[in-house]
Amino acid sequence: MPIQPDELLALAPELWLAGVGLALVVLDLFVAEDRKIVREMIEAHVQYTGSRHAQRLLDAWETMQEKFVRVMPRDYKRVLAERARQETMFTAQQA
Repeated sequence: MPIQPDELLALAPELWLAGVGLALVVLDLFVAEDRKIVREMIEAHVQYTGSRHAQRLLDAWETMQEKFVRVMPRDYKRVLAERARQETMFTAQQA
C-alpha cells in the first residue's frame, strides 16, 4: 500500500527531512515478508559485528518494525508489475 507524501511526515520524518525524492520512489508499508527479511538481516549484522545499535533495534523490534518503510524506485516497481502481468498472461495462454 503506497504511502502518500502527506503521510510520510508522520510515519518517517527522517525520510521527509532527508528529502527523499518522492517523484522517483514509492514508499510502501512493510508486509510480514519484509519484516522477516529485515529482522534476519539485522540479526546477522549483530552476529557478525556485535553492533549495539542493531541489538537495540532487535530488543525493541515490536515497536521499531513499525518505523520501517519500503523504498522502491518507481521505474523498478513498474517493471516488476509489467513482468507479473506478462507472466499471468503467459500462464493463462498455456492453460
